This record gives sequence, structure tokens and C-alpha cells, in this order.
Amino acid sequence: MAHSDVVPAETSPYAKWTYPPFSGHYDGEFIWGRGSEDDKSNLIAILSAIDCLISHGFSPLRTVIISIGFDEEGGAEQSYGARCLAELLLARYGHDGIEMIFDEGVAVIQIHFGTEFALPATAEKGYVDVSVTVNVPGGHSSTPPDHTASKFGLLAQVIAIIEDHPFAPYISRRNPTLTYLQRAARFSKSMPDELRKAILDDKSSEELLKYLEASRDRRALVRTTTAADLISGGDKVNSLPETANVVINHRIAVEDSVRTVKDHYINLLQPWAKNRRCQFEAFGLSVSERPIPPVSMIEANNNDDDHTGKLTLSAHYELEASPVTSADDVHFEWISTTLSRVFGPDLIVAPVLLSGNTDTRYYWGLSKHIYRMSPWRASHDPRGSRMHTVDERMPVKGLLEMVRFYYELICVVDEKRA
Repeated sequence: MAHSDVVPAETSPYAKWTYPPFSGHYDGEFIWGRGSEDDKSNLIAILSAIDCLISHGFSPLRTVIISIGFDEEGGAEQSYGARCLAELLLARYGHDGIEMIFDEGVAVIQIHFGTEFALPATAEKGYVDVSVTVNVPGGHSSTPPDHTASKFGLLAQVIAIIEDHPFAPYISRRNPTLTYLQRAARFSKSMPDELRKAILDDKSSEELLKYLEASRDRRALVRTTTAADLISGGDKVNSLPETANVVINHRIAVEDSVRTVKDHYINLLQPWAKNRRCQFEAFGLSVSERPIPPVSMIEANNNDDDHTGKLTLSAHYELEASPVTSADDVHFEWISTTLSRVFGPDLIVAPVLLSGNTDTRYYWGLSKHIYRMSPWRASHDPRGSRMHTVDERMPVKGLLEMVRFYYELICVVDEKRA
């Protein structure tokens, strides 16, 4: 699998690009441009590998399917690429009718603890956007209440509550992160002894979680993440906004669920709504414990207008965490064999969890063996990954490694039929 579409390159930062973002400039070492890493490189490498196999007279004994989407970056709910391709393949081959699926992922040949690792993702986190809306009476800004509905008022209080109560970290055997850490503890050259002991000792889970929580990247692997990304409210400076809204993005841990996220919000915000005498509607259901007092009663108690209103929670695009592909079966061995052929026998292959989502979210019914990785050495670019930002580029050395990987993978799977 791969996808042919790319994220936009905004007009305003064009001047910041070393070469124009859609020039595909080749300087002898890198191919520059939007999509050069995500995901044109995988697409070109797959097609080049197929072309090489055909030119060498290769005739596979198994069916090889190349499935290229065109709107992976455009929003999951409206996909007409991978979703429709998956529906066609499911109708043709049936549930679990495909032996193995391979899609894009991070640049997975990396140095960890002084050792070269290949990191195919065997699972990906779930996803849900939660919209939090505050509705209160408006009015003229010359006579405001203590808290307006703007992002500096009631909504700010709600956001603060949410950010001050993150989801709890948790590491279980279901999470590929634990398998990766265990393999790193056994085979890496320079892991600190205390960390190695904490990983290999089943009774040291608290110490292990402290290590994982100490880094933002590691923390995202063992908890459901919360990111307040979109805020809106208000039309004019002299008019009190009646509605304010924040959309909060969540990447759901494999141990949690969409229901876990919704319950978390209800438990957090229902007491706040009760304290402010707000109606509280959560995900289509009214969960207020008592009705709003009539305005006359509020006025009689000298309470301000900001104690009336409504707090509404709604969810958008609900996706549970993916099924987890086992790293202890023959299919993972096929991946490991291919990686060793291309990158050398000293490579350690370990599964990881992907924080984002790929087009494989539509393919879960087709196979129990799904892997996500971009098979090239990250060290080929000392600047690191630049996908989705200015000066995205792809090292040609990495691109050639990817061609070789896909060439070898098709041969390996064809040789080692289950």
C-alpha cells in the first residue's frame, strides 16, 4: 500500500523552501519537495521494485496486490480512495482473505541504545475529536459578567480542567511498545542498566512508566493524548460572544477506547457544569443532575448571568485503536528476514505502536497481519524527518533501500508460503 496525495504547501512559506515545494528538485543527494517522504517515496519504490522484478522475468506464485489511495491526507470520514479499494478487495477475497498487508510508516531503521533497529508498526492508536461548546447569554461588552463565553472566560476554565487531568499512562502486553522495550533490553548494546532491569523485571512497571513518561514522544505511546487544537467564538469586539467552542484531538491508547474518552469527559466536566448551574449535554444525552434555576431565583441570590447556559460535548470521527498484529508468528519472521537481507544481519527487528493512522484503518477486515513502515535508514538525513513541513526531502540512498526492500519482500513471501 501507499498513497499518492500530499499535504498542502502554504503559499506564504514558499520563500522558506530551499527549492520550490513542487519542483521535485534533485541535487545529487536528496529529492526535495512536498510529498518526497510522505508518501511518494513508498509509491515510487513499490512500482520500481515491481518493474525490476518483471524485467528479471519474475513470475510470482502468489497474487501481489498494489493498492494506491489518493486521499489519505484529506480526512478519514470522506475517503474515496483506500475505503473504496478496501471494499472492493473485501468483496473479492473475503474476510481475512489476504495473507499480509504492508503500508507506510515512519523511517524505521534507527539507532537506539547504540544499536540499529528496524521498527515495523504492528498497531496504531485510535482517534476521536471531542467538541466542547459553551453557550451563555450575550449582550454588550460594556457590561460584561465576570466570565464571558470567549476563550478567555468559561471556555478557558474548561480547557484548563481538561489539560490538568490527562489520561493515565498504562503499559500492557497488548501494546507493541512493551515488546520493543523487551527486545531492546535483551539485545541493545548501551541501554542503561537500571532501565534494562526495569524492563526485564515484571515487578518494576512503575519505574518503567516513569521512564516512558519523561519524554513527550515516549509518553504518547502509553497514554491517550489530548490536544486542544481549534478554538472559535465571538464576532465583534463590542459584543459578548454567546457561543465558544474548542475541538480537542485524541489519539487513543490500545488499552483505552472511544467510550473511555467519553466517560473521562463526563466525569471531569459534569461537576463544573453543576457548580455553574449549566445544563450539561454529553454526546447526545442530557446528563445534568438538576435543572437550571429560574432567572428570578438567580437574581434574587445576587448571582451573575454567567451562571446560566449550557455545556455541550460531541464526538467526531470515532475510530477505535487497531487490532494488534502478533510479532511472534511466521509473518513477522518474513518481515525480519527481508530487513536482514537489505540492512544486514546485525539489525534488531522489533514491533512498535504508530501514534497516527494510515490507510490501513480501512483494511482491518482483510488480514490479521498488517505492518506499517517506510524501510530506509533515518541516518541518511542528518536533519531528520521533514514530512509535512518546509524543506521536506528524501535521500536517494534511502529511496534505493526502499526499492530493494520491496523487491526482496515480494520474493521472500513468495518463497515462504504459509
